[in-house]
Formats: sequence, C-alpha cells, structure tokens
Amino acid sequence: MQSTTVGGLDKAFTSWLTAQSVQVSQVSQPDPPSVHKRTSASKCLYMPVDIFAYWYRVKLSDHSSPDYTSCMKIVLYARVSTSDQFDHGVSLDAQKAKLEAYAKLYDLEAVVTVVDAGESAKSLNRPGLQRALAMLSSGEADGMAVVKLDRLTRSILDWQTLIDRYFGDRAGKQLFSVNDSIDTRTAGGRMCLNLLLVVSQWEREVIAERTRQALQFKIASGQRCGKLRFGYDLASDGKTLVSNANEQRAIDLIVRLRAEGLSLRKIASKLTLTGIATKEGSMVWSHTAVSRILQRQNKAA
Repeated sequence: MQSTTVGGLDKAFTSWLTAQSVQVSQVSQPDPPSVHKRTSASKCLYMPVDIFAYWYRVKLSDHSSPDYTSCMKIVLYARVSTSDQFDHGVSLDAQKAKLEAYAKLYDLEAVVTVVDAGESAKSLNRPGLQRALAMLSSGEADGMAVVKLDRLTRSILDWQTLIDRYFGDRAGKQLFSVNDSIDTRTAGGRMCLNLLLVVSQWEREVIAERTRQALQFKIASGQRCGKLRFGYDLASDGKTLVSNANEQRAIDLIVRLRAEGLSLRKIASKLTLTGIATKEGSMVWSHTAVSRILQRQNKAA
C-alpha cells in the first residue's frame, strides 16, 4: 500500500471517513464488516461505509496477479539455428545478456543458462531444451525465460505440448519472453501467449504457401527448381531446363515397364543392366530412384 492512500483508497475518501469518526485503519483490516467496532458518532453511516470499504479492499486484491514477493527460480534458455552463429557467438551472447538483465530486473533467480547451438526449432528433441524441461519437471526450476518465443519452437503442435506439460494451469510452471513481453503468471500474459502462437503459425503457413506457389510457377515455366531432375539438363543461361533425349527415353522405359506390372526393384535391375546412368553418374539404380521418377511423372500427367 502506498503512503498517500489507505487500503488503496484516495485522499478524498479517507478524509470523508475521518470526518465521520470512522477509524481509517479499520478500512484496511482483513476481517469482514461485521467484526468492526462502531463509534457512537457514526452508527447511522458506518455500515454502508464499512461495506463499501470492505468491497473496495477485496476488489483490489487481484488473485490472478503474480506474487512478486518471492524470488522464483528460472532457467534461462538461448538457441541459435546454425553452427556459424554459435561459432561467432554474437547471437548467443546477445540472448544471454538480455535474459540475465530481465531476470535481474524482475527479481528472478537464474539457476542456469542452457544453450542449444546449431539446433532448429522444428523439433523439441534438442539436448539443451530437454535439459531445461527436465529441470522444470524435477522442481529444480519453476519457470523458463527466453528472448523470443521462436527460440523454443515454431510449431503450434509443439507449443500445445509445452503448454499441456509445463506452462499450463495444471502444470504450474511459468514462461517469460523478453521481446514478446509475456509473463504467464498473469491472465494477460497467458492470453497474449495464445494469441501470438496462433498468429505465428498463420504467418509460417502463409510463407510456406507462397513458397510453394513460387516453386510451382518456376517449374511450369521450365526453370530449374532445386536439384536438377533426371530427364533434363541446364541451358546456357543457368536457369532454363532443356530436355535430355537419352534420359527421356529411360523415363519412357520406366513408365512402360511399370505399366507391364514390374516391381520397382526389377525395373531398377533392368536399368542397371542396360547401362543407363543416373543423374549423379552412378551405373547402379535403386528402387527409390525409380519411385521418385514415377511420382514426378504421375504429378505431371
């Protein structure tokens, strides 16, 4: 409670209570109105004032607010996606500096700093993250802090796993994100977390959708897209695909043999015997290579 107010009440209301001969200290007592003593000068006014003050005090006690009086033990978690970033150390050092400053600012006890170097966020199966989560499960730490949510994962399914097992109401562990201003000790922090996860997943799917459309356009335009496919060579411009006659005849043979009912392994054996080289220059064919060619042909049909 601030010194300028009593029980969270402003000066004007406090002065009015004093004028009615009501002890101001009574307003902030934790007991219900019925146990307060009355003064003779305020018998007719005391009850409504008492009830209002008691209601005001209860209203101010927000049970959803975090308890900042105790020092919570947390794990600081940092991740970079490439070994190059780890070798230079710039990104990791920046993350650790932010996390340590955040913990100090909010009186959080950093038990340990865990780092995943050169690890993708596509999976939760990362050595550092598994160690941090194990500390949450064992009770060595009560929460985890990250610089940004994508340091943990980019998958909405993985996030659901983390929330169910660690950061949800039942699990009781807390999550702090510096850049996203998230503190799951509060209802607002939990709401922001859920909203950001939905938006993040949507953004990722939109990017993937646009990438697929761009690749399909390049393929339809006869341009190279990724690895050079069997049946084509690269033109002098380095972009356009031109048909390779010998490889196209091999593709026709694969399609015909498959239509005759031959298995993928038998087709691969026949290609090896005929001396037709794969795109990598190997004279030995595998059934998986035959399968990929047939799948591309089916898609193009």
